[in-house]
Amino acid sequence: MATVEYDVMAATGSYKDRDGNEKKRWLKCGVIMRTEKGLSLKMEAMPVGEFNGFFALFEPKRDDAPRPQRPKQSASFDDMPDDVPF
Repeated sequence: MATVEYDVMAATGSYKDRDGNEKKRWLKCGVIMRTEKGLSLKMEAMPVGEFNGFFALFEPKRDDAPRPQRPKQSASFDDMPDDVPF
């Protein structure tokens, strides 16, 4: 079973936060996984524009908090109001 060891990130620009500090804008481009045969790279995106060709590896953020579930929306015509103006 493969486990994610690192997030592959690329700096794609910069911005200023509300305090006026300049910060880098990061794009997650893939992951490094550890398999029974060694490390493996899975790329999911390739940045363009201000990309300088360098990737950075960061340990993935472990979010133990449950993510809120979005309410399911019905896609049925029966749910539409009868007075739709078309």
